[in-house]
Formats: sequence, C-alpha cells, structure tokens
Amino acid sequence: MRPEDIELDMCFSGTIHDNTDIFPQPPHHHTLPPNMPSLFEVLPAELISQILYHLDPSSFYVCLQTSRQFREHALASTKLLLAQLARVPGERVFDQAQFIGSEHTLLLLFSKRAAKHLFNGAEQMADVHVWHAPPSMDRKVSCIVRWKDESRQAQTLKDEQTPLKNVVDNTLLFLEAQSSAGTVNICSIQDGGLTIKYVISPYMVSQYLPAYDEKGTAEYKVLKIAAETKHPRWETVSPRLAVLYAPKHVSDDNSHIGMKILCFRLDSQHGPMVTNIHHITAQKNSSVVAMALGSSNEPVIIYRVPDPNLSPAYEVVTYRNIFDELTLKRHTVAMTQNVGPAPTEPVGAIAIQGKDIHLYPTAVPMPYWTQTSNTFNRTSGIIYRFERRETYLPDVVEAFPKQSLGRVIACHHHHQVEDKSLNDGERTCVNTALELMIARDDRDLPFGLRTRSGTFLLKALHYLDQDHCTKFDMDADYPTLQHVFVAQLVGLNLSNLSSIGIKLAISPRAHRIAIVNWRTLLVYAVDPRAFLDPNYSLAGDEGVPGDYAFIEGCGWQFYQNGEFERDCVMLEPVELECKGVVFGLEWRTEDELWGWTEEGVVRWNVGVGATGKRGEMDRRVMQSVRQETWSHLPS
Repeated sequence: MRPEDIELDMCFSGTIHDNTDIFPQPPHHHTLPPNMPSLFEVLPAELISQILYHLDPSSFYVCLQTSRQFREHALASTKLLLAQLARVPGERVFDQAQFIGSEHTLLLLFSKRAAKHLFNGAEQMADVHVWHAPPSMDRKVSCIVRWKDESRQAQTLKDEQTPLKNVVDNTLLFLEAQSSAGTVNICSIQDGGLTIKYVISPYMVSQYLPAYDEKGTAEYKVLKIAAETKHPRWETVSPRLAVLYAPKHVSDDNSHIGMKILCFRLDSQHGPMVTNIHHITAQKNSSVVAMALGSSNEPVIIYRVPDPNLSPAYEVVTYRNIFDELTLKRHTVAMTQNVGPAPTEPVGAIAIQGKDIHLYPTAVPMPYWTQTSNTFNRTSGIIYRFERRETYLPDVVEAFPKQSLGRVIACHHHHQVEDKSLNDGERTCVNTALELMIARDDRDLPFGLRTRSGTFLLKALHYLDQDHCTKFDMDADYPTLQHVFVAQLVGLNLSNLSSIGIKLAISPRAHRIAIVNWRTLLVYAVDPRAFLDPNYSLAGDEGVPGDYAFIEGCGWQFYQNGEFERDCVMLEPVELECKGVVFGLEWRTEDELWGWTEEGVVRWNVGVGATGKRGEMDRRVMQSVRQETWSHLPS
C-alpha cells in the first residue's frame, strides 16, 4: 500500500477496512451471494463519478469513509474533487491547474475540511454514550463545570496545521448532587469516561454541620453547588467549589435561617478540604436562584425576594469572612446589592468574569445585568448595584457603537499599522474580537430603524495608539466598541423557548458552538480566523485597501459555499440525537461534548473516529462503582 493510501485510511477514521459497511445492518438484511459482484462493480465508472459529483459534501464524505472503491473513483477525477472541495468552507483554490496529478492531496484536503466543518455526516455518525443517573439524583442542582479553561484567554490564533493536541483542552467535573442525602459526588470526565473521584458526605463535614438525626436521616440538604472555573494562578491552584446547605427539618417560616456555605479545595492527595465556612441568614420568604464562586473564594448568591408590587425583585449578596479583633474570631459579612430597575424577565444565572459580575436571564445565557458602582459612601465605601445592559441589536449593515456584547469567543491583534489614512499616520494597533450574541429584542428604534433578533457572530473593533498597545482582554467589559455583523447561526427558534431556557457551550478553540433548547441540540462549526485574520481568510489574496480591521466582506470568500443574508454568513447547524431534556453542556475537546440530561450524563463524539456507536451504563453499575470508590476515599 502506498504511503498516501495509508494516510487517507487514517484520515477516514483509521478503522474502516475495504468493502466494510460501517452502518449496523438490520436483523433480516439480505446480502448478495459471495461470487456475485456488487452494483457499483458493474456500473460504468463515468456513471459512478456523476453520482458522486451530485452528492452533497456530507454524503460524499460518508461514501469515502464507507468503501475504498468510492475513494478510487474520486481519485480518478480532479474535477470531482475540486467541485466537492468548493462546497465546503475553507481557503479558496484559485489555480486549479496546480492540483492536476495531485488527487491524493485534494482528497486529503477535502477530508480534513469536511471533518473540521462537520460535513462528515455527524447527524448519523456521532457516537452517543449515556451514564444513567440514579433515582436519588437532583437534576436541577447537579451540573457539569469546567476547570482550567485558559486556552481561550488571550488566544493567539494559530495556523490551520496546528495540531489539536498542542491546545489545552477543558478539564471537566460532573458535580452529582443527592440533595436529600446531603451528598455531593465529584466525578472526573476524562478519555475513559465518567469516574467518581471524590465524595462530600454528611459524615465528612460533620465537624461543621450536624450529620444525621436519630433516624439516620441527613440533617442538611444541598441547595446549590458552584465551582470556581477560572483562577489567575490556575497552574498551581486546585479546583475549588462551594456547597450551599440548608436545614431539612424546619418550618417554611424559618427556612431562611440556618443556611451555611462550605467552600472546598479539591486536593489531589487528600480529597475535598474545607477552606471556609459562611453562616447565612437570608431575607424572610426569599428563595435562592443561583450561586457563583469567584477567584477570591467568596461565594455570591442571587435571591428572589418578596416585593410589594408583585413584580420579580432580586438581590445579589456576596459573602466574606472577616477577622474581628475584639472577639478574635472570624465571622461572615454579607454585602447586598440590588438589581434595578426591577427586571421584566426572570433572572436565572450568575457569572463572574474577570472583575465583573453578570446576571443572565433564564431564557438566554447572555449578560443582561452587570455590577456597576453608583455612589461612594465614606462609611460603606463604594456602593454597587446591578443595572440593565443594552442588549438590542440595530438592524444595520455598517458598524455601530455599543459596549461589549454577548460572549467573546476569540480575538486577533494587528500590531502597529502605519497608514496615512489611519489615525493621522500614527502607528496604530487594531484589536478585533468575535462575539457570540443572542438577541430577542423586537422593537422600533429612532430614525426609522428596527432591531435585529437571532443568534449572531459580531466583530468588535478596538483601536489603540502605539503607546497603549495591548491585546484584547476577553474578560473585560469595554464601555464602547464598534460592532459589525459577520455571521448568523440559523435554525434556533427564539420565539419558543423552554422554561429552563437555552443552554450554551463553546469549545476550547471556539471551533464548535453547541446550543440546546429542551430536547433540540444544535452544533455549529466555526472557524474564528475566517472572520478575524484576512491573510488566512483570503488565502493571501488582497482585500480592500485600508481595511485593517477586515470588516469588508468578512468571511465571504472563506464561506462562499453557503448562503448570505444582510451581509452575514449564514451558518447551518448539525442536529445531534438528544437523550431527554438537556440541563447543561460543556465541551472537553473540539469534538467531544458532554451534557447533563434527564437520563444522566451524556457524551457526544463528532470527530473523524465516530461511527454512530451507542452505549449505556446501567444505574446499578454506577452505584457499585460509587460504593467501591467510597471505600478508597480519605475520611
């Protein structure tokens, strides 16, 4: 076998042998007699080439993966390969004559681009594995969290040939809450799947909480769990998490009394270690909405509080332990901040990003309220409150000014541009960032304008003189940036959202965006460099003179295989099989997605090695693994 044939076999998963059908056959599948040739062996080669020519890229890719016969037909036609290559995103091939006699190179290029942009039959070929949840699981409290997600921060966009193994993947933890039992199982998500690593049980924290009553029932239940997902010194700091406990045997009138937050550090040798304890007294008749944990190890809780106007009212409380010099003890101080004016939509989540605290509505995972400092009091210092952000998008095609929008997924730095038409000829650095924004506002604007609703990729522009040259801070909340629409993620119905809202996950290199609404899971393939780096997107072709921010025809040439609307590249999704209602998502790698569903923990693999496999682990097996793990945990 020639080396190029071996490379092609490895590209198409490396596990498919000649004339082997990768799809499972039905029980009564009728096969041809051994000596009878297949249909494709008797058809003229010209006819088979025409069939392959008229296939869409995904079907063409699957045919190549299914049998070497199809690959031989493809290698016999440069025209066929160039036509299929033009139907997938990527750098355009202008000089087609250079590939005459290089069919192996063309086929390999097509296979890589098809897999990268999910033109690989991912709808049918994705592997799906389920770890079923035990009946005692609290599905609303349990969650999947990521740790060491620094691969996107200050991301330097590298060339397409950069191996994925050189990029830091997300480290995922599944926090499995058995609320009524007062127990949290901490599971590690790795290549091998789901493994219970630590257990936080009532007995383990009995020094801080009463463990069990006379009947052997846990005295405290688990209300919320939060993890610190980023830290300035993440290389040397162990993962940290906070657990909110509430007493079980109290009346409704006293349910706001006696709550406690225990902060843990997950030590690799000694397991969960308590680092802080906060004694909580909430406002009467209030309810806990969400909790977050910042890099300073201070938990932050959103409360829904009673309001005389019967409208939803919220308070955000940060808890900090201080040392009292009089009593020589540490006690908890609560710093309360109001959310105003009263939100017109329910608040559902909280996120700590850099120095800012953002609140998300239940419907969409976008920052709608941000902590701001309004006044300064000599006694209390700076008084903070949460104010509503401007989240509407004007329906325009030119750049428009606004503060940071949505969530930044990638950035690019053009260093010290020197042009007489830019900044009076002074050397200027051009920062651009790609923002993911979900907008639902539908209203009239001044001067006859309307808002634009949908899921978009916007390009943010930030100009700096040479004396203030810095890269774009993906965690900063810039007060004013110029924004321009570059792409729209189609297929998501924002007018019919579930009660738990949209769940969103972005892969480590931002090449995959997963969005789920109830039981509908959509995955989008994105190449951020196509919208940020003109040298890469235009394949060395000259762009518009003076367009250093690359806003003219941004990504059009790279995505010319698709459709355009209102100067936006229209990105189509791949819909994956759902295992019940999805409560949360996180990417571990560019092709491995994990979710927490009503059936349990689910792993989707959309990479080149996926063959449509299905797998399940029974609850009883998980329980036995759990009990075996307990016996090896430190007390």
